[in-house]
Amino acid sequence: MEAGPLHTDATLQVTVALEGPLAPLKLAQHKKIYIFQGEAAEIRRDQLEVPQEAAQKADIVFSVKSPLSASYLVMVSPGALADEPPSLDPIQSFSQEVVDAGRILYLHSCPEAWSDAFSLVVASA
Repeated sequence: MEAGPLHTDATLQVTVALEGPLAPLKLAQHKKIYIFQGEAAEIRRDQLEVPQEAAQKADIVFSVKSPLSASYLVMVSPGALADEPPSLDPIQSFSQEVVDAGRILYLHSCPEAWSDAFSLVVASA
C-alpha cells in the first residue's frame, strides 16, 4: 500500500498592534442642546464628536457620569419586525457610531425644569 502526499489548510489569527499608545481622546464637538419643553432632540455628530483615527467609531463609548435631572437619554432601536415601530430604549452608555447614525435622543421629561446638564465620560475600547 502506498500513500500520496497529504495536504491540510490552516488559519492563523493575527492581531496588529500599534507601535505606540493611542493619542488621547479629544472632543471635536461639544455643543449645547436646545429643546422644546416635553419634547425630544437628537444628539447629532455636530454637537458631540470624539474622532480617533486608530479606533473604530463603535469602540468610542460615552458613559453618563452624572445623572440627568430633567430628562433621560434613549437610543432608537428598530422594531423586531418590519411592521413594528422603532423602540426608545433608556441608556447609560452609547458609541460614537450610534451618535453619527442619529439614534441617540435627549427626552425632556420634567415640565417645571427650564435647564438641565449631564456629564459624560468617553473612552476608547
